[in-house]
Amino acid sequence: MRDLKLIYSRHNLNTPASAIHAQISPYCELTVVIKGHLDYYVDGTHTPLDDGDAVFIETGRLRAREKSDKPCDYVSFNFEPNGKVRLPSLIKSAVHSEELLLIAALDKMNSRYYPDNEEKIGHLLACILALLEDRVKMQNLSPLTRNIMSYVNKNYASRITLDDVAATTYFSPVYCDAVFKREVGRSIIDFLIDKRIEEAKKLLMAQTTALVTVAELVGFNDYNYFARVFKKRTGYTPLSYRKMILKY
Repeated sequence: MRDLKLIYSRHNLNTPASAIHAQISPYCELTVVIKGHLDYYVDGTHTPLDDGDAVFIETGRLRAREKSDKPCDYVSFNFEPNGKVRLPSLIKSAVHSEELLLIAALDKMNSRYYPDNEEKIGHLLACILALLEDRVKMQNLSPLTRNIMSYVNKNYASRITLDDVAATTYFSPVYCDAVFKREVGRSIIDFLIDKRIEEAKKLLMAQTTALVTVAELVGFNDYNYFARVFKKRTGYTPLSYRKMILKY
């Protein structure tokens, strides 16, 4: 998890935003708009935020914000990162269910006093930043790679070959795999196996589903092969993973 020093966090709940006069930012800022509109200026460039958008401002950049007349629901963090945050100034469609869950956890922590609140909220912010960085990477992928990911995510439980992928994209299997590996860092088959293992983890949380059935539901017809792959990717057998999860 990324190390960072949290300086300030605030959830502005449906009240007009105050103005921020132009100044060089002494720290990094991440502001996420849940609902409403904000007008930021980053190095003099107008950066409007609407529902679901976010702005990231690095240390040393000139930032300003107009006062808003209408209520806005947004969350702001000021922090000092340890390392590079790989985000653009404007992140469109930044808010999804994962971010909303983390913001809900933030609200819960801020409603009570814990001695280590700052550290916990810093971990939440680190998770939000990681999610946003992944989302930006996805937005920068080629249409071909996004189509392959979509196909795998929808059909992982079925038998999938590179020829099947090629047939849906109208490119050759070799070209599809080469482009995918260059952009994602993994082959299509590795991505498929990782998807199957992640789905298997979810199913293993249910004690009522037999292990052989779990394997079949995520696309493995041979349970022994599934068990070997699962252990190689997670360090646990399916049974030991289930026992570990259900213990807590």
